[in-house]
Amino acid sequence: MGIGLEVPFANTNIWSFQTGLNFISKGVKGNGVTDAWDVVDVTINQLYLELPLMAFFFKGGPYLAYGVGGKTKIDGVSEKADTFGDDGLKRFDAGLGLGVAFEFGKIVVGVETGTSFY
Repeated sequence: MGIGLEVPFANTNIWSFQTGLNFISKGVKGNGVTDAWDVVDVTINQLYLELPLMAFFFKGGPYLAYGVGGKTKIDGVSEKADTFGDDGLKRFDAGLGLGVAFEFGKIVVGVETGTSFY
């Protein structure tokens, strides 16, 4: 979910630069091992404000993101941990985004994916 801006390159309707500010959620669910070698279920949810910098039609370019919230839940442990707390994940994220979009008048429909550098 977010807002965006598209700026066309010099006198062309094919290529443009696209950026915006997105509120996104990333996460993982799986198994972990405690210090006592017990296997537990772990769920991590990360919330980011993301700034993509994409070339438009076939999109590709870097993105920057900053973690603004999230929770980590470990099965069998009564406390939920802050995903970005003192012992948590790093708040800053950066990576490469790829995607494709189709433009219908003033409506743009597209699909994007990203891979973190970290």
